[in-house]
Amino acid sequence: MTPSTMAFTFLTGLLLIVVVVWAAMHPLPKQGVLSQNTAVISTGLRVDLNADDVAMLTLLPGVGPSIAQNIIEAREGGAVFEGAADLEPVKFIGPSLIKRVGPWVVSEAGE
Repeated sequence: MTPSTMAFTFLTGLLLIVVVVWAAMHPLPKQGVLSQNTAVISTGLRVDLNADDVAMLTLLPGVGPSIAQNIIEAREGGAVFEGAADLEPVKFIGPSLIKRVGPWVVSEAGE
């Protein structure tokens, strides 16, 4: 192995180590986290549980299309939401999700 080949191999290995260490220290954000949390939190947007559509409901942290549809189905079934606590009977919504969305929801029924 010639000295130039050894130097190239050494530098390539060193570069690989630098890239791996950098990637470990700077992980990519989880898919969807920025779009959900940033839209609601940075703008101070409030979502109306009794009136908003699936697109608006999915802006709430932790609420995806399925849960948003469950909220709408509960509404269509006669549920009236005065606040986040009233989401408890909705399928796939538990105490931790209620706590996460609480600051971002409003309702004409509760105002």
